[in-house]
Amino acid sequence: MTYKIPVLLLAISCAAQSTEPPPLRKLSFGGRIRILGNSLFDGAPVAKDLTSPFAHTRDDSTENQSSRGAVGLGFEYALTKKWAIGVDAFYQRARYVQSTTILRGSPPDEDDTDDRDVESYTERTRATFWDVPVTMRYYGLRDEGPLSKIFVSAGGAARFTRSVKSGTESILPGDGDADGTVEDGEVKTAYNETPVSPRSKQTFGATVGVGFRFIDDYRIRFTPEFRYTHWFGAPFDSNSTRTRRGQMEIVIGISF
Repeated sequence: MTYKIPVLLLAISCAAQSTEPPPLRKLSFGGRIRILGNSLFDGAPVAKDLTSPFAHTRDDSTENQSSRGAVGLGFEYALTKKWAIGVDAFYQRARYVQSTTILRGSPPDEDDTDDRDVESYTERTRATFWDVPVTMRYYGLRDEGPLSKIFVSAGGAARFTRSVKSGTESILPGDGDADGTVEDGEVKTAYNETPVSPRSKQTFGATVGVGFRFIDDYRIRFTPEFRYTHWFGAPFDSNSTRTRRGQMEIVIGISF
């Protein structure tokens, strides 16, 4: 009967060891969802009285039509118990509509009627942004308690602009064509799909963040994080169209 006691203790010990969670892996990967806290474009309407190449007044305005959500993948490699390096890649669709109105000729006097000929252009552009932040992360401000779940991050980011497509509709005043198809006072319309050229196809920035890391019994990691990225340049930056340089975002990650 006495030999059963050591066997029972051994079984209990093995069962307890089997319920312990597996150790954290050095390399982890998973999915990411990013939600922007502000719009992707922040350009303001622009009105100018110009003399080149001819006297005219130009008004530009831009409507941001980009989604604030993006999806991506994330990788992390643990250097020590506290330090890790992380690399994310986000797929972001950018879209805007820029409207331009040109009044030919010099502005009339204040009391006169503005009967200048009007040109209007509507440009619809969409592009793909690949955002790749690379950050160092410090986990566990304390060994126990709520602060043990907090982490901070800092590093750099790169934005690659690809797949730019544009369509521009033009409405021009008709001056009377020689063949009589357009009479004086009527308008002519045109359309082209010449893509807009970004100011820069590669943009770099700096990013900082703070978040929480929760780990379940299967070592699956859930990491909500707030980040701020300052871009040193803008892929689109002309007239009223300007990509925002200060970017606030919430990133939700699940890693295995």
